[in-house]
Amino acid sequence: MRNNKNNIILSLENIIPFSRNITGHFTEKAKNTTLLLAIIMLSSVNIMNTSALSYSSSVDIGFTFNPTLSLNISSSDLVIPSLTPGTTDTSNEISVNISTNSAYGYALSAGVSNDNLVHSNNTDIFSNIATTANLPNLTTDNTWGYSTSLDNGVSWSNYNGLSSINNTELISTNYKAQDIMNFKIAARASVAQPSGTYTNAITFYAVTKPAVTTLLDAYKAVSPALEQKNGYYKMQDMTPEICSAVEEIPSDLQVIDIRDDKVYWITKLKDGHCWMTQNLDLDLDPSRPLTSENTDLIDHSLAGAYADNYSYDVSTNITTWTPERKTIDFQNTTLTTWPDDSTNPYSANKTDSTETSHASLGNYYNWTAAIASNNSSSLAQKTLDNITKNPQNSICPKGWRLPTISSQSETLTSSTNEFARLNYLYNNNYTDNSERLAIAPLQFSKAGYIENDKTVHGINSGGLYWSSTNENRNTAYYLFFYNTGVQTAGRNGSGKRYGASVRCLAR
Repeated sequence: MRNNKNNIILSLENIIPFSRNITGHFTEKAKNTTLLLAIIMLSSVNIMNTSALSYSSSVDIGFTFNPTLSLNISSSDLVIPSLTPGTTDTSNEISVNISTNSAYGYALSAGVSNDNLVHSNNTDIFSNIATTANLPNLTTDNTWGYSTSLDNGVSWSNYNGLSSINNTELISTNYKAQDIMNFKIAARASVAQPSGTYTNAITFYAVTKPAVTTLLDAYKAVSPALEQKNGYYKMQDMTPEICSAVEEIPSDLQVIDIRDDKVYWITKLKDGHCWMTQNLDLDLDPSRPLTSENTDLIDHSLAGAYADNYSYDVSTNITTWTPERKTIDFQNTTLTTWPDDSTNPYSANKTDSTETSHASLGNYYNWTAAIASNNSSSLAQKTLDNITKNPQNSICPKGWRLPTISSQSETLTSSTNEFARLNYLYNNNYTDNSERLAIAPLQFSKAGYIENDKTVHGINSGGLYWSSTNENRNTAYYLFFYNTGVQTAGRNGSGKRYGASVRCLAR
């Protein structure tokens, strides 16, 4: 196979046209080895003679199978022949052809040797736009970016940048494939940019994928004897190792909460976390204490918000919380009891015929109940800029927790602004359109919320979901989405009093 690397050449014209030289090659990498091993046992025993010797020997047999993978580029150059100062222009298109018979598909990525297009004087540049820019047009002077289109370019995607540090994934499939990706660049010049030739080089990488690991595979791999209940793996057996082993996105699995034997869908999402894709439906009852063996009660300091009705057994290392009051049952949208109370725990359970589906409303909890507290009056510190100060306990199952909202940028791969990051990854960071939050794989249900007037508002039109991030004695942060908008860091003066939904993610 050829190894070619594509040169980018941009000539900026200022009255006089500039010539260009074109060279290029691309680089391909493959990771596609499967080893099959068998052992043949040979033995011979003379059963007629008890003194006869017996022996055995083994012979290893095996072979290596390398799936085929090919990468071909139709042209060796990407050229903007004459970019006029003060304008934006695009290059010619090249076609990148990828083919594999790997059962698990492939990934195609690209990187650049330098983030910038550099003038032949080695001083003046066109800066690379952000790798997550997603711009329909270049709007900043003296910048450049790329755009792609699959299968002969019916429609082009927006412009993004390439990195010299980390390769940018362009295509990812989970099946045998033969794809054609069209690729081009664009640049925007200021009227003051020096004329001349600006160059860079792109390297394309293709690699076959290994076998996919699902959540079911990961649970099984923890221990062949991992105990099930009612035919389901337990939510409480989730570990960071299980979630990190999963490669398939999404990877759906139903698991059981051993506290009340209710079954929930879970999945691994693009943010790298495993999430519930149903609302929590746990009823609280003073006659049923919750413990750190089944509930997210990792903080046993027994101070502040966790002082009331908490106990910690040093000999067993078990924390116990006894909820102060029973969950309120109701059928219509009006409750007879829902107090104007931001410090004591309240929860409510509306009759719901879809308890095992993604559309389940789940229960409603005020913030104090959501953090597994009987009195949150001591929590007055704003934690948006330091989520290590967030309450650490919650009513989520053991091994799971409430999401966090923080001041970090949602574009960061490991952002702790977790609702905002999901909106960034699945809803194009829109704040005026919540359509993609309510469908697979997120499945945030439009359960509405309970307000201080003891009424459930917004069923089928929006949802409100608690985070563990605190603002002051009366207010905590939440995700609020509705038919025409998204608030990924919502809060208001009476927020903790609201009855809202709880969606947990694995620790």
